Amino acid sequence: MEPDSFRVFEMGRMGPSLEVSLPRAWARRHDQVVVAFRNADPLLGWHAHILGENGAVLLSFPWTDHVDAILTGPEPRELPVELTEEGWDDLDQGWWGRAIVHGPDVYLAETDLDAITDVLGDRIQCQEPGIVLVDGVEVRWSCVSRVSYDAAWERAIEACRRGAPSPVGRWAEGRHHLVLVEE
Repeated sequence: MEPDSFRVFEMGRMGPSLEVSLPRAWARRHDQVVVAFRNADPLLGWHAHILGENGAVLLSFPWTDHVDAILTGPEPRELPVELTEEGWDDLDQGWWGRAIVHGPDVYLAETDLDAITDVLGDRIQCQEPGIVLVDGVEVRWSCVSRVSYDAAWERAIEACRRGAPSPVGRWAEGRHHLVLVEE
């Protein structure tokens, strides 16, 4: 039987533990997937973002610097490049990201770690497809095909091996969209 929802975020803490499950039906489906790069600055280097249609940021890695070096290194485990059936889960300095493999699809979730750890998680509502509110805290919730996901990472790794991370983006209005720019 297919699960209707996935446990996306889970954390033990003082008092009740945090357990957030999101319905699959609330995830926004993206048919196009690209790993785009943004040059943070000379010290921090390149950052990566998984984008869907119209530059929508599906999953970012705000504290992973120099992703071009990581992707061309021997084991890019800091990033969800080679997903196993267990998926991928990471948190760092106010950010929490998750990738869940389910059959031919990958579900991606991202939220503000500091804000989500302060909620009970008992009021979950779909604001719009791909945006879920957990006690008022926004969680971006997306679904992409595994084939497209893997191909996007393969293209990104190949671009980094050539010494030219691409495509390159810049922040659009707000921080939920990147605009791809010609280099």
